[in-house]
Amino acid sequence: MALFFGLWRADIGVNGRTKVAEVGTMKPRDPFAYIFIMSFVGLAYGLWSFGASGMKGTVFTGDGANVAINGYDPVSYFGDEKPKIGSPELLEHWKGAVWRFSSAENLNAFAKNPQHYMPQYGGYSAVGMAKGKVTSTTPEVFSVINDKLYLHHDLDAKRKWDADAKQLIGTANKRWNRIKAQGSC
Repeated sequence: MALFFGLWRADIGVNGRTKVAEVGTMKPRDPFAYIFIMSFVGLAYGLWSFGASGMKGTVFTGDGANVAINGYDPVSYFGDEKPKIGSPELLEHWKGAVWRFSSAENLNAFAKNPQHYMPQYGGYSAVGMAKGKVTSTTPEVFSVINDKLYLHHDLDAKRKWDADAKQLIGTANKRWNRIKAQGSC
């Protein structure tokens, strides 16, 4: 179906022939129809542009250099009091992103089991994912629950997450699986 200068038409192919069925016309005095159509076009463009640029991959790399967790060592979140910045010399390429490590031991641990150390939801905000939103994270704001790493957008999001983590994890897991299945990332 196409819009041609205010005329809706449907080109219908029957036995190799094309018939044109006019569905109706839109006249200047139909402002509600115009608003409806333009709203639909805007929504469609918004959804397309989100899919095209909102999520670049299953791993959040907000720095433009394709570096996961802004260069923080994912293994350092487990056991250390604070996460450590990884070295540009100690790298692993995995899931389309560059992962940096603060020590050769951490690099080897990640290489053996990257799924264990990778942040949940690809490093996107855990609270955002529970709300159905794909949002950036601050690597210094995190939670480790049941030996899984969850990154947060800010301290307020972390407080919300920690207050109701069990329910939010279930909701976020479902939404993350849906987003991945749709190919939005």
